[in-house]
Amino acid sequence: MVVFLLKPVVVSLSGVMAPGPVTAATFVAGSRRRHAGLWIALGHAVVEVPLMLLLAAGMGEFLGIPWV
Repeated sequence: MVVFLLKPVVVSLSGVMAPGPVTAATFVAGSRRRHAGLWIALGHAVVEVPLMLLLAAGMGEFLGIPWV
């Protein structure tokens, strides 16, 4: 059970630790506007939250069908 719970943590950390376009955009926008990080986080949540809700609702099983 512990290994099962640690796998998402490790995968998440690998994405967080690797700088990418969102990190670069946050640095640039943060140097210009005070609340840029908040707006970037909200923009990311607009995409991420519906995906998590769809997966929780069973979309993962649908996407697991070979012909899909």
